[in-house]
Amino acid sequence: MDVYVDGYHLLGQGDYEGITFEDVLQRMYAATGTNGQMELADWLGIRQAFISDARRRNRMPVAWLRELVKRKVNCTPEWVITGKEPRFW
Repeated sequence: MDVYVDGYHLLGQGDYEGITFEDVLQRMYAATGTNGQMELADWLGIRQAFISDARRRNRMPVAWLRELVKRKVNCTPEWVITGKEPRFW
């Protein structure tokens, strides 16, 4: 099963079975040092509605993970999406 479609990781399927958007969102907060959707949206430079839409669809935009790398956040995108160690680069 393809778990990557049109720039999104499809959570809860294939390799991401058992991974929820809420799990990933909590790790995004930890990685970025943000507290809540508004702060994360500001950090990512997007509208909060994009986060709500991704939650509703249970999809994680790849662009958000790329932003972690671009900004040299110490947490690995793999940890953010799956929760699997190693957490840090």
